Amino acid sequence: MDLAIRESTTPEGLRDIHVIAARTMLKIIKGKQDAAVLGEHLSVQGEKLTITLIQPMYHESTRISPRSMANPHGEDALRYKLDLLEDWHASHPGVEPRLLVVDDGCDGNGDQEQPSGVVAQRIIDAWQAEAPRPIATHVIYLADAIEKSTPLLPSGITSTRDSVKGGSVLYGMAYATQAWSTPEGNRHILVDSDADLSVHPAQLPSLIRPIIEKEGTVMTAASRREKDSVRLIGESRDGRGIFFIDVWQQLLPTLAVCITDTNRGFKAVDANFVPTLLEKVTDRKFPYQIEVLLIGTREGTEAVRPVAVSYIDSEALSTQGGEDVVQTYLNQAQGLLAMARRHSEPYNEQLASLIDELAIHPNGEQIWSEAEQRYTNVATFLASLA
Repeated sequence: MDLAIRESTTPEGLRDIHVIAARTMLKIIKGKQDAAVLGEHLSVQGEKLTITLIQPMYHESTRISPRSMANPHGEDALRYKLDLLEDWHASHPGVEPRLLVVDDGCDGNGDQEQPSGVVAQRIIDAWQAEAPRPIATHVIYLADAIEKSTPLLPSGITSTRDSVKGGSVLYGMAYATQAWSTPEGNRHILVDSDADLSVHPAQLPSLIRPIIEKEGTVMTAASRREKDSVRLIGESRDGRGIFFIDVWQQLLPTLAVCITDTNRGFKAVDANFVPTLLEKVTDRKFPYQIEVLLIGTREGTEAVRPVAVSYIDSEALSTQGGEDVVQTYLNQAQGLLAMARRHSEPYNEQLASLIDELAIHPNGEQIWSEAEQRYTNVATFLASLA
C-alpha cells in the first residue's frame, strides 16, 4: 500500500512494516487454526453452520475490482473473499458460507453500468462461470426495497439518502434471516463486513469462534485496539480515531466497559439475536454499528466480545473523509448523543452541551474538525474552550 511505502523510508519504518507483516501472518495462521477447531467442533457435535457474509457497498466498484493502471486502488476484494469462503467449505464441509452483497444506493457517478451492485454481480457471475461453486450468493439493492416498500426494509428509510451503511446492513440482516432460508437445524451466524481488505478475511473464523464456544456470547467485534491487535493507520487518521473513541466512551460509558473499538466493519452476530437488533437499532447511518454493540451489551457482561485483528488501513477511497465524505464526525457525534439519550446512558453532560451547540453553530464543523486534528481526548478539548 502507498501508506506502507511512505512509512518504510527510514530504518525504523522498515522494521515496523516487517513486524506488522509478520504479525499479520500470525493472525492469518490463527484464523486457519480457528477454522480447524470450528470444523472439529461441528463434526463432534454433528452440526452444521451457515455463515452469511453481509457486504454493504457504497461506491465500492473500484476496490472490488482488480488493480490496473486505470484502477490503481483495486483490491479484487470480492473474488478474494469468494475464493476464501470456498476454500473454507472445502476443508470443513460442516461450514456453509454464503455471500450477500447489499448495494446502498450509489449511482456509479451517473454511469448505469458502474453501481457497486452491478459490478459485484458481474464479478460473481464470472467467478461462478469458471467452475461449479458451492457458495451461494445474492446481490440486493436498497433502492429496490424502497421502491417496492418491502416489509424487510428498516423503518424510516424512504430514500437511499436515509441510509449511510446502517440502513443497508439492517436490511441485509432482515433479508438473510427472513427471506433467504437456511437448511433446517443449521446454526446461523451473520457477519457484517466492509467491502475492502483492510481486515484480512482469513481472520473470519477467529471472529466467529467465540460465539460458537462461549455460552451467552451473541456478538463479536473486530478490534484494532487490543493488546495483541495489529494495525497500520495513517498518523492523522489514527489520531482522529483516538479522539472519536474518547467521544463515544464519554457518551456511552456502558459500552466502554466491554469494547475499545466500535467502528470496524467486521462484526459477527448470532442469527437468533438479529430480531432484537432489528427491533431496537434505530440509527440508519454510521453510528448504527455502535448501537448494535450497545444493545448487545444489555444481554450480559460477556454477550459482546472483542476480537483482536490485524488491520491495514485502506484510506484512499474512504467515504468517511475527503470530498466524498457521506457523514462527518460531528454528524456522528450528534447521532451518538441522540443514541445515548434514547438508551438512558449516563453521558458527559458538558460534552453533550457542546455537541448541541456546535450542531447549530455556523462554524461547528470547522471547530470539530480542528479538534479531531489537535486533541486525543475530550477533556483537553473542553479545557481549551473554557
